[in-house]
Amino acid sequence: MRKLLLVLVLCAVLVALATLVYFYLRPSKFAVALPAAVQATQSEAYVSKRSVPPGFVEYARQNYHFSILLPETVTIKEQGGTGGEPLMLVVQDPSTGYGFQIYAFPYNLQTITEERFKIDEPSGVMKSPQDVKVAGAKGTMFISTAPPVGEIREIWFINQGIMYEVTTALTFDDWVRPIMGTWEFI
Repeated sequence: MRKLLLVLVLCAVLVALATLVYFYLRPSKFAVALPAAVQATQSEAYVSKRSVPPGFVEYARQNYHFSILLPETVTIKEQGGTGGEPLMLVVQDPSTGYGFQIYAFPYNLQTITEERFKIDEPSGVMKSPQDVKVAGAKGTMFISTAPPVGEIREIWFINQGIMYEVTTALTFDDWVRPIMGTWEFI
């Protein structure tokens, strides 16, 4: 009887996890495949000076001062990011299910305070923190938790009055790291 109960609980957790992943990462009617060069709005006059390798596209947000190279197979959901409001990007490769999120917002401090951490990381978990640099900007990479997903990789850094929080499932770490290596500030 205990085994049956354990199996039922495990199945319920797996169904909840699968549902969460499906609704969080599924392409929506607002998700679009990235064209050869993506700009945030028509009013932005960003002109890339990057050499984009085959199989990649550049995503740039001039008002948030960054550019990143993404596999051309990804879709992106973008929310906010105008008039000083926070920007949220959800990047996903529909063929593999791999993905990550970028959350960026104006931030007038040079360091990430404990109060800011508590606001943005409700789990309060920061395991294995490491100092990192993203395109020269100092930051912190750590593992947090997000039930029922489990362990999450987070990279937080500040540059030019903007705080960036990049989040992905820990299992997608090897896919996201090379992409983060293409990050440039503009």
